[in-house]
Amino acid sequence: METAFTTRLNVEISAPLARVLLINPPLNVIDLRMARELHQTLTEIESRTDISVIVFEGNAHAFSAGVDIKAHLPEQIHEMLTSFHAVIRAMVTSRKVTIAAIRGVCLGGGAELASVCDMVYTARDATWGFPEIKLGCFPPVAAVALPALVGHKRALYAWDAIHFDKGLARAEKIYLEELVSTADAREGIIAFLEKREPKWTGK
Repeated sequence: METAFTTRLNVEISAPLARVLLINPPLNVIDLRMARELHQTLTEIESRTDISVIVFEGNAHAFSAGVDIKAHLPEQIHEMLTSFHAVIRAMVTSRKVTIAAIRGVCLGGGAELASVCDMVYTARDATWGFPEIKLGCFPPVAAVALPALVGHKRALYAWDAIHFDKGLARAEKIYLEELVSTADAREGIIAFLEKREPKWTGK
């Protein structure tokens, strides 16, 4: 068995299986470093003909609590979203079978990462959710992926998501060009970081 460690991942390869363990205690938050390492790891695994299955795991407490809240601030979100969506696109287009094994919390970007896998196995007591809305944000990948998983009755808008990449590009454009510039988006994130209730202005 091959084992490779990066700062945010532990990759174990026992052909034809590759296990990718997310490591950023305590809740495996996806920061920019993890996003970059995930993309690099997926690129390397995709080129290997001896691997046909990739399993993504966290720990008993968390698969992942999502993308780092600090990275949602306007001065960081473009780089973070671009890097994270590169991971999502790599998973969607992968020729490998992708599986998510979920225990503990699976929120926001973590739930998005799991939702684009071919199969998901989840513990009965796992906690799923998209808490971005409480910060005045929305999850772009979920906006595209969830209608395909749970039906278009959950969709708030017609995302034209027949082609995933087209749908994600549209959600990403709205997020970066319209949402991030609002006062409420900044307020929601800063309030979370300061552990206080947000003061919404509707702007």
